[in-house]
Amino acid sequence: MDAARLRVLNLALQDRVAAQRVIAEFAPTDFPDFQAFVAFLAEHERLHPNAPGQGVERGLALLGTVADHIGVVRDYHRSISDWRAGGRRGPEPAAPWGPAECTLARREGRPDPGLLRHASMVATRQMAQVAAPDPEVFDTVTVAQAWQFLTRAQRVKRADAHVAGTEARRQTTQDRSRWAPVLAAHATASESGEASWQL
Repeated sequence: MDAARLRVLNLALQDRVAAQRVIAEFAPTDFPDFQAFVAFLAEHERLHPNAPGQGVERGLALLGTVADHIGVVRDYHRSISDWRAGGRRGPEPAAPWGPAECTLARREGRPDPGLLRHASMVATRQMAQVAAPDPEVFDTVTVAQAWQFLTRAQRVKRADAHVAGTEARRQTTQDRSRWAPVLAAHATASESGEASWQL
């Protein structure tokens, strides 16, 4: 139900309280076509807690955060170009979205820097889609219905993850019980000096 996701993101763009709820209750992956936009919502709230909380001013402030990241991406690409043009002397400039930065961001509860590198796409396409959505899609669902749909989808996703985790633990237990006699026999043979892995 893309209309529900669009309705909620439109509200989050206009209102900080809605954005904080999106950030607290959902992951960017819950909004498949707007993951980078959701990451920027979280980054904006983290960096600018005192920015305007509602209306057009809020949207412009969020766009400012996106523009800052466009600058970060551009500076990185420029430094890579300079490094290559200079014969690749010295260490290669580190990408702001490299593995180390992504791990650190995860630990600190920050958005995935890999999503933040899509700043120009957010600025040129996603912001417009969220700010002025297609009425034929957008008007098919109310705000209350949108929150209800997303909350239900989140519960289903958590239940599926729980089932998958339970199945993985069951499989591990079966694997251990299957190998237990072999390992016990090897341990006994090791004690008597006759260890062999020939099964």
